[in-house]
Amino acid sequence: MGECHYLEGNYTAQKRINFLKPLINFVGIEKERLHAKWVSSAQASELVNDITNFIDDLREMGPSPLKSKINPDSIKTDRYKP
Repeated sequence: MGECHYLEGNYTAQKRINFLKPLINFVGIEKERLHAKWVSSAQASELVNDITNFIDDLREMGPSPLKSKINPDSIKTDRYKP
């Protein structure tokens, strides 16, 4: 932490992660579905390993518990068109 070339960006991101984890857990999403890790550009293999492990964890958890509660027909997609 603190080595971000944007000075405080990683601290801000960590604060947001710390805020969001209990919030998403409260609404019924496992807090483990939100993950952040800081690596430098020289740590490409560590980043690949971390992403692979995170994907494995997500697959093990299965689909989001909210997926079955969302009606796809109720989602308005036209507002996202350019």
